[in-house]
Amino acid sequence: MAEQTMSPVLKQSVPTGALAYDKWQMPTADKDDARDDELVAKGCKMQSLQRTADSLLQAATRLEKDVKRETNYWQQVMSVSEKGWSVCRLPREKHNLGVRFGFSEATREFKDRGLAALRADEEGNVILDQGLASKATTVQVRVQEVGTTVGISNIPCTSDPHDLSNVDLESLIHRARDTLFEEELFHEMTRESQLLTAFGVTMIDSVIHVPTRVCDTTDPLGEDLEDRHILIDLVPSEQTASEVGDHSLDYTAQAVALSLRILLSHTHRRRLFRRSQIPPPLSSAKPPRTYALIIRPLLNHLQHQTALTDLRSYLKSLEQLLQTLGFDTKFSITSTAPSLAGISRAASAASGETSTSAVEALVAALTSPLESEATLALPAPADQPLRFQLRTFVDTPTYGSEYRLTAPATLTPDAPNETEFPRFADLVAHVHYLLSMSLVHCVAAAYPGWTARAREAEAFTAGRG
Repeated sequence: MAEQTMSPVLKQSVPTGALAYDKWQMPTADKDDARDDELVAKGCKMQSLQRTADSLLQAATRLEKDVKRETNYWQQVMSVSEKGWSVCRLPREKHNLGVRFGFSEATREFKDRGLAALRADEEGNVILDQGLASKATTVQVRVQEVGTTVGISNIPCTSDPHDLSNVDLESLIHRARDTLFEEELFHEMTRESQLLTAFGVTMIDSVIHVPTRVCDTTDPLGEDLEDRHILIDLVPSEQTASEVGDHSLDYTAQAVALSLRILLSHTHRRRLFRRSQIPPPLSSAKPPRTYALIIRPLLNHLQHQTALTDLRSYLKSLEQLLQTLGFDTKFSITSTAPSLAGISRAASAASGETSTSAVEALVAALTSPLESEATLALPAPADQPLRFQLRTFVDTPTYGSEYRLTAPATLTPDAPNETEFPRFADLVAHVHYLLSMSLVHCVAAAYPGWTARAREAEAFTAGRG
């Protein structure tokens, strides 16, 4: 019977007659063994329940810690967002958030760096990627005269870049934004300096050298003019100012530094305006490469102030000379061009204003052509002074300072009374000629029968020169 129920495979592996069984009598139940088995079962169940309770307690503790961590993290993220910073997902890490502190109209290499991840530590505190915050830099402006530093701009005080544990998140974001702005400012000036080599702008050892005079390296008397340069470089924020020099022109260096930052912000605004306009028709020609105008307006102001100083010194010397000769001569100068120091004070006063009118006025003062006027009373005719007009624009068509002189018609009978001069030396030569003509008219008026002739006066002037 058993053989019939065996499968062929089982028959091959187990021979017939190898299986057998015995019949045993069931043992009687022992109450002690049953009690032990029940205790063991209860103990195992209690251990299992205890492990389950411990696991639930650990999960609850971990959940509570995660909730506190997430609450702390999101509170700081919301605090950053409520203060105006743009919080978004990282392009390559969709599961992480980041804060955008860069400038939308910056160049591509700096626009991409204006986004930092907001990561959380074990306690939920937000950790900002400290690439920019830990290497804070700033643009430093120095004024040098004959190789000696006489002015240096202020370097903002920052905390220790190697220990940022006690710095709050918003301060780190501000620090990263300021560093990015300063690096972009120096980068744009470096690019622009390559186009201004004809005006004497050079870059030596990562330092941009900007002259205060873009023309006329000698005065009309042949003496060397004062050698003054503006030096611009990028330095670490923790660097202290050098004590070398008298620092008498620190206000000038600070005004230049502030003006440069205003001009970069103006460049961002101009880019936004162009981007908001209707785009031009499609063309196969590449669009022209544009550069920021930062150093050129600075050159404009420096050249104008230098030319105005030269004109004032020259008119002062003429005034003293004619007064020594007994003539009641005076000169006056009226300048509508604001100085860099005045612009700096106006920018500091307008820093807390929300309207854009004050900022637009500052930008217009920095980028517009500069004009000044002066007058010099002559010995004769006494009621018709010489009128000087100084106009400076380091761009087409002037490319520097231009002098316009209006003389009385009686002194220039055979020539137009209004003349333009591209060089200060040419202006001085013509003023000398007009003064000689004025003196000749004085002599002719003092002695009846004498007449003034332009040819003799011109020969007298040439002989004196």
